[in-house]
Amino acid sequence: MEKSTWKSIVALILLVGMFTLVACSAEKAEKAEDVKASPESKQEQVEKTVISIATANLGTGFYTWGNAFAQLWNKELPDLVKASAQATAGSEANIGLLQQKEVNVSFLNNLSVYPSYRGIGQFEGQEFKDMRMIAGIYYSVGTPVTRADSGITTYEGLKGKKFAVGAAGSGFEGMAKEALAAHDIDYIDRKDLTPVYIGYTEVPDQLKNKFIDGGWFSGPVPQAALSEVATTMSVNYLSVTDPEVIKKWKEKYPWWSEISVPKGTYPGQNEDIKTMGIRCFVGVRADMNEELVYQLTKTLFEKRDQMFHIPGVEDYFTLDAAPQGILTPLHPGAERYYKEKGIEIPTVPK
Repeated sequence: MEKSTWKSIVALILLVGMFTLVACSAEKAEKAEDVKASPESKQEQVEKTVISIATANLGTGFYTWGNAFAQLWNKELPDLVKASAQATAGSEANIGLLQQKEVNVSFLNNLSVYPSYRGIGQFEGQEFKDMRMIAGIYYSVGTPVTRADSGITTYEGLKGKKFAVGAAGSGFEGMAKEALAAHDIDYIDRKDLTPVYIGYTEVPDQLKNKFIDGGWFSGPVPQAALSEVATTMSVNYLSVTDPEVIKKWKEKYPWWSEISVPKGTYPGQNEDIKTMGIRCFVGVRADMNEELVYQLTKTLFEKRDQMFHIPGVEDYFTLDAAPQGILTPLHPGAERYYKEKGIEIPTVPK
């Protein structure tokens, strides 16, 4: 074969190889560009955290606020979290759910937070040292009422009567038990009154139908269920005015604070209600990611105006008040946000 022919064949082979290489490179580049541009591929790279929020019974402040928090987080942090609220028996039950890792966010109050963190009282031998707080939300204000036709106008008048104390084991029952005990009223063995264990939403009908003489209400002011009752029937609002009772109450149960509910807050309320309340919080475990908690906390306060339709949010859920009244440590993610905003962090009592 002539030398020129061989040269032609080699040139042809090299030319085909070059075109093949260019074509393959272009195809790879095109695929890479598709992956880079595809929003689906981006979403797959973002790992969402599923957040289950333990609240309380339907119609309670915890349940209402918990749903509002979930909706806000889902709206403002769609690539970071998928949150949902669930009804529970309340704060004490939420402690167990959080400790057992069945939920990762819980609505809590100091009635159960204080003894649980320290392993005392009903939590003896079950201390929960890994509990951390994100923020204080409001005071759950104890507002017991009786039917106006019952003639009961004081705590002492409840003796021998039928009184709704809340669902057994709920946060409401825990609050009612301590409030009554501060007035030397023991209902555990039906010694001083007949306790009626019913859910928060059942109390209005029970009062209207005269199945009970009075009932315990607690939550952020104003409480929707209490407003409903007072709108449809006349009630007596029970106040705490004896200084000795208040002193004994606070010494025995240091997580309670004095609260005054201004007159006119509820229908037929012609004077201030002098009562007691417990600080409530949003809590998590210590092992929750710090950056995640930082973003959750930041969103709650910088977008809180989106929750102003919830009674009490605008008045009580403020940045300055958020760390106040906390009796356990803040989560580092929440603490970082507060420090950035110049908010003073209180010392946690031993």
